[in-house]
Amino acid sequence: MRGGTLNAGIIHEHAFNTAWWGEPIGIIDDAAFFSWTPEERHKALQQYAWVEFKSATVGVYQSMKLFDAGFFQADTRIDFRIALTKIPTTPSLDAFEVHSAGERPFSIEAGEFRTFEHERFYEIPGSTKPRIDERYATWARQIIAAHPDWCLRVFHNGNLQGWFISQPGTSGLNLVLAMLHRDANISGMHLYQKACVDYARRGARIGWANFSVYHTNVHNIYAQMGARFLTPITWWLWTRR
Repeated sequence: MRGGTLNAGIIHEHAFNTAWWGEPIGIIDDAAFFSWTPEERHKALQQYAWVEFKSATVGVYQSMKLFDAGFFQADTRIDFRIALTKIPTTPSLDAFEVHSAGERPFSIEAGEFRTFEHERFYEIPGSTKPRIDERYATWARQIIAAHPDWCLRVFHNGNLQGWFISQPGTSGLNLVLAMLHRDANISGMHLYQKACVDYARRGARIGWANFSVYHTNVHNIYAQMGARFLTPITWWLWTRR
């Protein structure tokens, strides 16, 4: 029976999701997990309320192995890269102002931004919109605290319209979260374009992230700004109940 440190690199606790959910949550980092015996998989999974696994989009045979292990496909996400320095500015952006948390400190609370409608976490028993909003607010606050110079608020005519939360990485600037304010009267396109143009002004050259295939508006926005889309990644979930 596999256990203890032998499992550490294959299935382990996801610290952030555990703190958010209030129960141990797992993540699988190696597909070797699915070659374990059913008894071994069951024992490992039962330590968690739910478990995630992600992989490049798999075929029917591989999918059946995951189904047999009790997993279901919860989402497909698309990675992309975008040249921030090549995003054109337009006269309509002149009416916008951008300030980073490094310049004018700020925080974000659940309920201030529009709810994310297409998230894999809705597939988890007991999940609610307020609970998911709190996850993203907490995530945003952590990134703001760690990288305030790359976390932006976007204003139009003096009114707060939304936030763009990013962090530097080895592959460029990770464009983590874009959120419209609940009372925003601008388009998502304006929020994304203004923030990304501002990131280029601040010295970032390449941006990268991923989004759910169900976020059609996000896909269209990045396509209009010249993003290059990469391999889709499938997210799988197992839940204890």
